[in-house]
Amino acid sequence: MKILKPEYSRIDERGKLIQLISGDWKQANLIEIKRGHKFGGHYHKKKNEFFYVLKGHVMVMVSKDDITQSVFVTEGGCFLIEPYDKHTFEAIEDTLIIELLSHKYSEEDTYE
Repeated sequence: MKILKPEYSRIDERGKLIQLISGDWKQANLIEIKRGHKFGGHYHKKKNEFFYVLKGHVMVMVSKDDITQSVFVTEGGCFLIEPYDKHTFEAIEDTLIIELLSHKYSEEDTYE
């Protein structure tokens, strides 16, 4: 897992623009996780998953090569889940997340 920062941002009298990430993304999802609930518990062999927390607070638990790390991500935080990163999210409060996938979702590329 990589914690990322937006690639670019601009603020002026009109408002702001934040470029989160660029790349060749195949699918975009909006994920809502209710406080106290978990989401995920799996890994993928082929795809990268980019996440941007629109609202809320989530604990991200990632395991790879017998090493587990837990990171709290709040509103405005973004991170990348890479192939073989087993990932689980637990919402500390109601959380809304944008997800971009490098390959469309496939049950054949989802492993527990």
